[in-house]
Amino acid sequence: LFRSRSKNLIWVDQTPGHTLMADILKDMFPFARFVHIIRDGRAVVNSMLSSNFENLGFSMKWTTDFDEACKTWAIYAERGHRFVEANPDVALEIHQEALRVDGKKTMDGVFEFLNVIPNDKSAKFLAKRRVNSSYDQGGKTVVDVNQKPTQRSKIGNWPDWSDVQKRAFCRMAGNVSKSLGNSLSH
Repeated sequence: LFRSRSKNLIWVDQTPGHTLMADILKDMFPFARFVHIIRDGRAVVNSMLSSNFENLGFSMKWTTDFDEACKTWAIYAERGHRFVEANPDVALEIHQEALRVDGKKTMDGVFEFLNVIPNDKSAKFLAKRRVNSSYDQGGKTVVDVNQKPTQRSKIGNWPDWSDVQKRAFCRMAGNVSKSLGNSLSH
């Protein structure tokens, strides 16, 4: 936490719960910068319901309840987005898809925002891996929300969701998803 003692290393924290208290963190750490990564809500819901979470001891309702997972993603994504809109001087929003499509350009923008020297290693790493992806195959392959899920998935990807699941997601999280630039047409 003290840069003078950490040889100017930067502390990075990706705890999702901090999204709900970003204003407090901004007050506590006045020189902090915030990068809000938007991930397609359908992929997040799939990840939240992954059997892997149960094995890790998560007991939150969103690990087993589809509707709760949809609502939870919408709350966190919207809250993070609103924080970025209200604090453009200290907060940046990027889409996870941008990391895959043009990781170098996206990361160069992040590095510029953070006022640190760009590092091509980040883009190379992200070209092969995703941040918190439920579709990751042991960190070796980049896959998309519309590709077939790994064995860890309980509900599959959007094309595999039942009509009931698709309608439920659209009802509970569709407006947030669309406002963040995610198309629900596929």
